[in-house]
Amino acid sequence: MPSIPTKPSQLTKSGTPLVRFWGNLVDLNFRNEQGVDTGVFNYADIQVLEVEEGSVYEYPVAQLSIKVGVHERSSWGKLLSSLEPLGVADLLDLKGKRVLMVKKADFFTDRQTNEKVEFSVWRIAEVEGLAVKGPTAAAGSDSDVLLGLLQGKTAAEWAQAALQTDAGKRNSAHIYNQALISGWLAAGAVTKGADERFSVVART
Repeated sequence: MPSIPTKPSQLTKSGTPLVRFWGNLVDLNFRNEQGVDTGVFNYADIQVLEVEEGSVYEYPVAQLSIKVGVHERSSWGKLLSSLEPLGVADLLDLKGKRVLMVKKADFFTDRQTNEKVEFSVWRIAEVEGLAVKGPTAAAGSDSDVLLGLLQGKTAAEWAQAALQTDAGKRNSAHIYNQALISGWLAAGAVTKGADERFSVVART
């Protein structure tokens, strides 16, 4: 009988310490274990941009396993929603592409305790060779509201404020992966200062 862990040092880690990385999506398979479907993503030639604090990742490959779900609030739903601002119609179209993967914290409310529970979700932030859709990804009025909120704020401050609005909730995927900001910068609608704060360019 295996020994029962009683110390933190006896625990094993699961998942991956990766937070942000570029990688070639060489394979995407689906497996079913005990009635649960999981998407298994295999990446090669990865470029690590960020790992969890205190962690090191020196491997040239990576694998992510994400539970498949049909609800848009699920981890799978969040992943698929990140395709919209990229103009990608189907996740399977990304096989063989080089993509930027970003892990973000999200929350759901436990129905029994009414407490917020944090979990991590993966999003596809960029695809090499594809232009990210910017302001046009949101409805015109929503885009104007969200653009106005950016004045004088950092990206993090803007995201926090934007997600409190109806416009932000309707376009949360574009906020999480900063597709709107990228589009506004490319279009010259905003500028970014040395202090990381944005200024909205007056329209003429």
